[in-house]
Amino acid sequence: MHRAYVGSIERAEQNVTLKTLAQLAGRLGVDPADLIKPIG
Repeated sequence: MHRAYVGSIERAEQNVTLKTLAQLAGRLGVDPADLIKPIG
């Protein structure tokens, strides 16, 4: 996954599929649900 693509996800410029969300979570070693939890 290209770093520019990940950056656009972080800035909410890009929507992700569930497959991409699962890939990101796997690479980060976290549960996919942790990536979509509200902050705070």
